[in-house]
Amino acid sequence: MPINVNGRKIHILASHPTPPVFDGPENRNGKRNHDEIRFWKDYIHGKQSDYIYDDNGLKGGLASNKPFIILGDQNASSVEGDAINASIKALITNEKLQDPMPTSVGGKLHNENNDNAQYHTAYWGMRADYVLPSTLDFTIKNSGVFWPKKDDDTYRLIKDRAASSDHRLVWVDLELPQ
Repeated sequence: MPINVNGRKIHILASHPTPPVFDGPENRNGKRNHDEIRFWKDYIHGKQSDYIYDDNGLKGGLASNKPFIILGDQNASSVEGDAINASIKALITNEKLQDPMPTSVGGKLHNENNDNAQYHTAYWGMRADYVLPSTLDFTIKNSGVFWPKKDDDTYRLIKDRAASSDHRLVWVDLELPQ
């Protein structure tokens, strides 16, 4: 989805791949999650995107000189969970992307015995949600996960699924050159 930011076109590549669970030993959902995440890696790399085509039959991915942000609930972590983590690892370490590694104190306190908890974006204990700006044009100024501590006034907004979601908001402050 192209958006206009002060006269500059930024491509938002949003997705919500299949959770890599809730299936049988054939691991269809796990494989589907892997492939749906791998799609973005292919989409942002010229020759790897030759198999992709749109509704008008136009083939290929995003032009290499276009700034973009990949975001969404990818339902995968490079270090935890049931996903085939090779695709999310390849995405967050991709030379065309920046991983701001957002953190929260609330996430860390939610699961104090987990070394990765400060990076968690989901109540059930995993980094599943991402905002990954391209290296082209963006400077990361700050990032975080909206996960207030239990004694914070805003905790009511995330205290349970009835209040909002089992996922937490991931935010990134970006700067574009003039």
